[in-house]
Amino acid sequence: MPQPDFAEIHADADLGAANPRIRRFWRYTQACRRDGGLPSRAHFDPMDIPDLLPNIWIVEADFDKASLRYRLAGTKIVAGMGFEPTGQFLHEVLAARLKENPRLLDRYWLGARTGVSTWRRGPARFWAKMDYIEIENLIVPFAAADCPVRQLMAMSVHYRSDGVEF
Repeated sequence: MPQPDFAEIHADADLGAANPRIRRFWRYTQACRRDGGLPSRAHFDPMDIPDLLPNIWIVEADFDKASLRYRLAGTKIVAGMGFEPTGQFLHEVLAARLKENPRLLDRYWLGARTGVSTWRRGPARFWAKMDYIEIENLIVPFAAADCPVRQLMAMSVHYRSDGVEF
């Protein structure tokens, strides 16, 4: 079995190698934790990090339906994808890439099932609009009270071939 190309990130991580904005997103999500549990959507206020919102996206993992669906995509995410994914299922959006690599959704299910955050920087592989060649993202599972759906909040940064952000 191939090794995952992402790193598991735990609450005490500082993400020193990550983009400064991703580190800031990480610190903010960790400030949304209560009682040692997962970060809580109830404590997340988008107005606390307005400059990061264009790079943020949310996926809902529905265990009953065994599905992952885009709940929200910031403007830079939409620009990178080349279309608005909100409301669409990941297995439909990524159908062609899943034929090549059926394990592409494993990272999302790991976070949804275990509450483990993950970080990745590497070749862009999901999205159709490829004005960039590398992507860095952090996926953080969030808890929602009395809800069978777990939300994965993520932030992505795209890089051109010269290393400059897209």
